[in-house]
Amino acid sequence: MSKKTLKVGQIRLGAERPAIIVPITATTAESIYTEASLISNDFSFKAVDIIEWRIDHFEEHRDLHAITKILDALRSTFPEQVLLATFRTSDEGGAAEISPGDYLSLVNHVSASGFVDLVDVEYRRDNAAQCIDAAHKHSVRVVGSNHDFFGTPDEQEIVSRLSTMSDMGCDVPKIAVTPLSPEDVLVLLSATISAGKNLDRPIITMSMKEAGMASRLAGGVFGSSATFATIGAASAPGQIPVATVSAVLDAIHA
Repeated sequence: MSKKTLKVGQIRLGAERPAIIVPITATTAESIYTEASLISNDFSFKAVDIIEWRIDHFEEHRDLHAITKILDALRSTFPEQVLLATFRTSDEGGAAEISPGDYLSLVNHVSASGFVDLVDVEYRRDNAAQCIDAAHKHSVRVVGSNHDFFGTPDEQEIVSRLSTMSDMGCDVPKIAVTPLSPEDVLVLLSATISAGKNLDRPIITMSMKEAGMASRLAGGVFGSSATFATIGAASAPGQIPVATVSAVLDAIHA
């Protein structure tokens, strides 16, 4: 487990039981509000700790005023949950592309809005350091992120990427990898143990697709501080419904 926990909103990342993150991936304002309502009224909603809004799916993602309106509505719908704002770029498996300048402006804008607790920053972007500083300026914590859709790096490389995110100032380093074999899942979990021992902050790790489902359910045993689950649409391959994830976490972390 990581040596340090991080208090965000009403949760503590890095505690024994991983936090459950549910994404919102709708494309229009109306459909985002509908999806948010469905999530908040679902029988499994009480198990949700963090709501992630995937801004890259929003068809008006270049309109900062429209983004602010939706963030305001999401904060009203989810007053008790931590709100994570994410623009996942095409290079990292996201739904849209964005220029470096617009990416920085977006991170700064959502951080300054007063509605979000966490903002995602892809650590390999050229201006990632500026984005991290912009979020911290507004007292918003940063989830540093990296996604490998082609395979699973070796353990040393996974730990190196998470360590680099930590060195850059990311409050929660996160990596998602693609398993090409069952052994790849073990590599990810072993790297999670190593990074958790060496870093002074909580981390999030996962092995994607069906082959990596075990990492989403039991990752907390190895040191991952959160897992993604679904109420409605998934945002990445291999995500599991909240009700199932919560029941497994109850059993593992009783």
